[in-house]
Amino acid sequence: MVGLLNEVETQGALLIKNQARGGVITVAYNSDHANISYLFRNARTRLKPIISHEGITIEISIKGTGEMIEEQNAVLDITREQNLKELERLINRQVEHRCRIAVSRAKELKSDIFGFGDLIHRTNPRAWRQIENQWGDILQTLNVKISAHFTVEQPGLIEQPIKIQ
Repeated sequence: MVGLLNEVETQGALLIKNQARGGVITVAYNSDHANISYLFRNARTRLKPIISHEGITIEISIKGTGEMIEEQNAVLDITREQNLKELERLINRQVEHRCRIAVSRAKELKSDIFGFGDLIHRTNPRAWRQIENQWGDILQTLNVKISAHFTVEQPGLIEQPIKIQ
């Protein structure tokens, strides 16, 4: 064992490895602290290696669906489409952040925990034969592009936020 991942890094790693079956992501909506919780149930990840004369890039695309499960102080009016779009943008940004720090941590540990080398070997064996002896060095400079596309399927069971007085 070369090291450990914290909770956020672990969730990012599970998302990248297509092993996240569900989980909660908290975001800060019009606030400095996390005030909305999003529960995702379906997440699917696709990894695509791009090999060119400029280097190797791994493109990671994560799609998922879920629902808003908690909201503090009625900060989000779920009847407004633009508010839901902003919430989805924040969720996607948070997913991408979690995945980026997981990749950074794996590079720091000098460990290919995501199987990027195996992915290249399976999809382009000829290229792999040329780089396999330098994989440890290449892994450290590997370009990883992450895009998340999560949607809020069920914003809740109420039409208007409850105003607490």
